[in-house]
Amino acid sequence: MCKIEMYKGGFLTIVMLLIAIQMQALEVPYLSARVNDYANILSADTERYLEQQLKVHEDSTSNQIAILTIPSLEGEHLESYSMQVVETWKLGQEGKDNGVLLLVAINDRKIRIEVGYGLEWNLTDAKANRIIRNTIAPYFRQGNYNAGITNGALAMIETIEGSYVNDGESLAAGDGELIGATIFAFIFLFIMGVPLYEALLTPGPGSWITFIFMTPFFMVVPSVMLGQPFGIILFLTFFFGFLFLKLVFFNTTYGQELMKRHAEKVRKRQKERASRRRGWTTHQNPRPGGGWIYWDGGSSSDWGSSSGGGFGGGFGGGGGSFGGGGSSGGW
Repeated sequence: MCKIEMYKGGFLTIVMLLIAIQMQALEVPYLSARVNDYANILSADTERYLEQQLKVHEDSTSNQIAILTIPSLEGEHLESYSMQVVETWKLGQEGKDNGVLLLVAINDRKIRIEVGYGLEWNLTDAKANRIIRNTIAPYFRQGNYNAGITNGALAMIETIEGSYVNDGESLAAGDGELIGATIFAFIFLFIMGVPLYEALLTPGPGSWITFIFMTPFFMVVPSVMLGQPFGIILFLTFFFGFLFLKLVFFNTTYGQELMKRHAEKVRKRQKERASRRRGWTTHQNPRPGGGWIYWDGGSSSDWGSSSGGGFGGGFGGGGGSFGGGGSSGGW
């Protein structure tokens, strides 16, 4: 009985702790309009103007863009709290998933653009990052929140519609990101290309083990470094391309000939290595105690990203979904 009472007491303690933690968590505010200025940093004229522009955009495209400003995250993680907001508000239309949230935490000096699944091709992670860094943050550093949020919201609209172009410093920064992404793509494909090439041209279960091993890297790394749309394209190209080549192409006469030539080259390399080893055992210094040692080197790799509340204006979340697309920044 004592043990049972002890277990009951421990269980109740855990439950109470969980309840306390839940009560302390930052709540998602009520969706009162497209512009939800809970930090009180926007003028009435700015709110009216933004509300009008976001409504015009929604009427013409069905995309739902909402703005939320809060005084502080109160210790919450920016990205996880942003996901709580969009999952509660459900911005965008169900099936289209075309919602966007601009979240600003004033005291934390943090900004987040959360993008729904359906708009990740238009408002990519890289473009969202440039809007935060080059359009919003410079005004925020001057204390001009009205201009920062207004220009940021308009930049998001223009990016989705395909008419937004960065200029001056912003364009240079965008070019730098593109160059960096291109360099990464070449390095990533070179590193992964060698074992992938060997797996394609080598028969047996070992090639499929390599394929299984490489699949999670193609799922994660390109999306983190290049953005989700390009990462998905690269992963699908790798996945279905490998299956097609392995199951179809290399079962053709020409494919079998390529595999035969590759096997001959492998055997030739192995003979050359064996010959070099014999040379080392003849000419290198002996180990203490007799015998000879040959070291052929080695290598290692270390791999290391409820429905929304309605309101008087008729605006509310339409059931859209989000998957973490977007970008974060500060000022």
